[in-house]
Amino acid sequence: MCIYAEERISDRTKKIMIFCKRKGKDRTLDQLCISQRFCPQKDRYIEANQSKNCKFCKNK
Repeated sequence: MCIYAEERISDRTKKIMIFCKRKGKDRTLDQLCISQRFCPQKDRYIEANQSKNCKFCKNK
């Protein structure tokens, strides 16, 4: 996972989503990581090709 990505519970969806620390810390939907998808088996959002899709992505 990217060093700027942070998993938190979204105030709006009440599900764990991935937020980008570079976009802020308010947990608003405009601060979501662009590279995520919903996984029905885990009932949460998971990363999806972050290094390919995100210009801010920096892996550990």
